[in-house]
Amino acid sequence: MTHQLEHLAKAYFHQDYDLDSGSVSLVIDSLRKGEGEASAAELVSEIDRLLASHQSDRNLRDLWSSNGAPPTILTTPVTACATG
Repeated sequence: MTHQLEHLAKAYFHQDYDLDSGSVSLVIDSLRKGEGEASAAELVSEIDRLLASHQSDRNLRDLWSSNGAPPTILTTPVTACATG
């Protein structure tokens, strides 16, 4: 997993993220405010590269949850997180 994506999984989407933030969109807003636009842009690039690698959904889910992030957030549409 890439640096920014690993940081997102561990620092923002930990097991209690829903108690801390309430929603995926609020977590992303928190990331953008806390880490800055440059880090958010780097994260978007990392996600784009990962998606372009054409890995299976199962591999992506395993990659995400191997860093402690709950796989349930993967059901949230990316467009809901990318706006703003």
